[in-house]
Amino acid sequence: MEEKFTYKSEYLDVFCLIFIVAGFGLGLFIGLSHSYAAIIVFVAFVAAFALLSVFLYSLRGRFLADDSSVSFYLMSKEVNISYDMIKSVEINREFIKTSRLSDKIFRCVETIKLTCESGEYRFSAFVEIDPEAAAQSPGRLAEQLTKSKFSRLKDYINEKTGGRLAESAPEKRRIPE
Repeated sequence: MEEKFTYKSEYLDVFCLIFIVAGFGLGLFIGLSHSYAAIIVFVAFVAAFALLSVFLYSLRGRFLADDSSVSFYLMSKEVNISYDMIKSVEINREFIKTSRLSDKIFRCVETIKLTCESGEYRFSAFVEIDPEAAAQSPGRLAEQLTKSKFSRLKDYINEKTGGRLAESAPEKRRIPE
């Protein structure tokens, strides 16, 4: 079983904080220097911030599950987890409501947590949801979520371990109000 997924970098929040502080410092420098070169540097800084933010918000990863282990391939690392090491698999979902101009957008971030003898591994991915189908019936949303990549991976791992992970914690959902 092999799937690709999109995830948000764990460094995005730190990156934004650093760029905001640096942006204020650069803005202060421009205000004091009245230089055209400083304005050009500031415009380049803002463009770099925008591009890197989009990049860090939509990184590509993939996982490959075979008969004995699952491997996650992220931008900078590879994690290989043997099924024998897994104690439990848990899926958490967070629904995020955002607004862009007049549109309301709902996104779902799904996190799979693999608890192993050596510690916990967490991987998150955005789940594509058809909002119109979900609005028609709550059952349609549940159906879409059970077909998600991480839900299928959880079922696959449970199958490969002979069902010994069936007692994993139930799926948790956090829905915005």
